[in-house]
Amino acid sequence: MDALIHPPGKITPSPWPVVWALSVTEIISWGTLYYAISVLIAPIERELGWSRDSIVGAFSLSLLFAGVPSIARRPPCGSPPEGLHYG
Repeated sequence: MDALIHPPGKITPSPWPVVWALSVTEIISWGTLYYAISVLIAPIERELGWSRDSIVGAFSLSLLFAGVPSIARRPPCGSPPEGLHYG
């Protein structure tokens, strides 16, 4: 059975470099997103005239709505989660 999955003489590349690269980019992108609001809150407040509470509330709602597609529908067993398709 193993010969069907991994033919002899053919070296299969390890998926771990891709997993590590995606992990690092996710950490950097989410870290940037979370810290950007603290840096940009004063310019947003001046530009739009909104209160800090409104800005932080809108940011929190955007994060909540960004996560809704991943929990909105449970995928059937054995298939990839639908939320992963929405980005």
